[in-house]
Amino acid sequence: MMASFSNFELVFWCFLFCVCKSNCLISYLFGGVADRIKFYDDKDNLHYIDLNTSLDSLLDSYLARRHFSGSSRFWLYTRDNVNEHEELFTRFSLNSLKRGKKNSLYRRDRPLVMVTHGWMSNGNSNATQLIKNAYLKMKDVNVVIVDWQRDAAHENYLSSASLTMLVAEKVKDMVLSLAFKYQLEGRSVHLIGHSLGAHVMGLTGAKLKDNKFPVARVTGLDPAGPFFEIPNYLPGITSEAASFVDIIHTDSGILGYFTNIGDADFYPNGGNWQPHCCDNQDTLSCEHKCAYVYFAESIVNRSEYMSVKCDSYISYETGSCGDNEKQFMGLYSLSTAQGSFYLDIDS
Repeated sequence: MMASFSNFELVFWCFLFCVCKSNCLISYLFGGVADRIKFYDDKDNLHYIDLNTSLDSLLDSYLARRHFSGSSRFWLYTRDNVNEHEELFTRFSLNSLKRGKKNSLYRRDRPLVMVTHGWMSNGNSNATQLIKNAYLKMKDVNVVIVDWQRDAAHENYLSSASLTMLVAEKVKDMVLSLAFKYQLEGRSVHLIGHSLGAHVMGLTGAKLKDNKFPVARVTGLDPAGPFFEIPNYLPGITSEAASFVDIIHTDSGILGYFTNIGDADFYPNGGNWQPHCCDNQDTLSCEHKCAYVYFAESIVNRSEYMSVKCDSYISYETGSCGDNEKQFMGLYSLSTAQGSFYLDIDS
């Protein structure tokens, strides 16, 4: 009995430690987000994700595809055009034929990085521009931003979520077009997506693998949780999407995924409360966005975010994992990384 009490006491004190460490935790425990979740977009407009949607409604939306615009756009940025994009078209599109043989700024001898946004966002948002700017500051690569704004802008979150598979089909076609035109190899491709965009890129990776063009890496930045994890209705990003799949969780269990879905899953500050977001107008939306901020910062500063492999955040905080494997979170994660990794970020 004494040993059992000691174990309980340890858990209790660890819980208190976490509460003291972040005043955001209380909002997660008593925030009342069971029926719907508040979400603020890039312009601070308030939206809601209704979690009470029936499976029949989802299937109707998913199968009908009536909301799909098919208007995804692809914007190329290089060190020769950091601030003004060149629009790319798939090789069989009408727009591509109209453009004729105009020279592109695409560099066939450079890797390809594709980045996309999530719900109620677009290709000019911080989710894509911060990462693009950081990449071109530090590396000579081709960055292609995927703008699927029209399909991401449905006020009904579920309408946009159910279209991620169709958007992924468009992204897959673009990657294969670039591979055909520039002899691009899958080992030179890195797909990065935030929120619903993480699922777009994960599904793109799976489709490319089905087309015998597996890519090197897919990075999911706080992949959207509603209707992908809880409830688990829609297909999304998995560890099978690429040779290496890494996930950064910053609002896990609310707007983002709670469970491991990559080869390596990183949980800064435990994955679901970021201290500098506590006084934000909406903590959850702020924390959801932290994933792409952290990733962009990791590009500029390789050693910014060192993490430790551990079985839980409590074990990490109590020092039980100090001798375990160390791994950078972000761009410089090694493809050999496997499991859960934890770190603290104070500001």
